[in-house]
Amino acid sequence: MQTTKGCTQMKVHNILTKKNVKASPVGLNTVQMLRAASSFLKMSPHDAMRVAEKLYTMGYITYPRTETTKYASSFPFESFLNDFAKHPTFGKYIPSIQKNFTK
Repeated sequence: MQTTKGCTQMKVHNILTKKNVKASPVGLNTVQMLRAASSFLKMSPHDAMRVAEKLYTMGYITYPRTETTKYASSFPFESFLNDFAKHPTFGKYIPSIQKNFTK
């Protein structure tokens, strides 16, 4: 193998590509959510639950006190994403999510 130090030109002989697929993150249960809020956001458990409940009532997250980490197979993802697309801040991300969406 030759060193590239002092070279003014190089020739590419081969390009390898690899598809890297990451699994979607698993949802947080209540205990994990409270730990994350405390560690990363420095929030008290009371404040974290208050915010989570407000996000739930506004329709942005599933019920915060449930311990499930999966959506029901009947959950209307497409409808939810279409509704969320109207959000003034986060709506711009929906087309990319819809493009890469898999159940």
